[in-house]
Amino acid sequence: MKTMRIAAITIGQSPRTEITAPMREILRGASLEEYGLLDDATEADLARLGESALNPCGDGVYVTRLRDGRSIKMVKRDIVEMLNRTLCTLKGSGFSSALILCQGEYYAAAVPGIRLLHPMELVRGVVDAFLPAGCLGVIVPIREQEAFKKREWEKEGRELLITTGSPYGDPVFLDRAAESLRGRTDAVVLDCLGFTVAMRRRVAEIVACPVFLPGTVVASVLREAYGTDEGVCERI
Repeated sequence: MKTMRIAAITIGQSPRTEITAPMREILRGASLEEYGLLDDATEADLARLGESALNPCGDGVYVTRLRDGRSIKMVKRDIVEMLNRTLCTLKGSGFSSALILCQGEYYAAAVPGIRLLHPMELVRGVVDAFLPAGCLGVIVPIREQEAFKKREWEKEGRELLITTGSPYGDPVFLDRAAESLRGRTDAVVLDCLGFTVAMRRRVAEIVACPVFLPGTVVASVLREAYGTDEGVCERI
């Protein structure tokens, strides 16, 4: 049997080992191959993307990290354009599926012959099954996401509390976001692939309730789906 090859695409620059290292621990027997939409971006490209994010015109705004530690905001339309080009390249390299390392939903990025897996779909399915009612806390990385993330997580019969705490800034702000949810929620979602296992542990200590980390949730689902805990599996 062939080793499973997964194309893992960050909307920023690869590698993103803080995301992929724990995923690799879970996806035993799989080859996680990283690609970044901004891997070859120039400073001029980054400046243009940042300008677009200042005037999103109703488009979704996302944040990601560069290799030098800087973070950058990007609008969804720019991400979709670059993602389509990357998917075409990956298809030519023999991949039939790719995983986007972002909690955004990019259904407009569609290349025949290659399937794009959305972590948001998988994480939402797990969380909805775990907490169909009650109060769900959601921590997003930037304030611009609060409105559309509310729409993504709304569910009849469930209360929703959304707050902001970036995985890319001063840790004190994430602590404050978690403290604002303490004693008020039945579960919490860290709604960005940039959150790490260490951040999840810290938030869990503060909120004292179940906390879902997208990267490890997604890796666990893929392991169950493709049997990578046995060490060998079919390529997806």
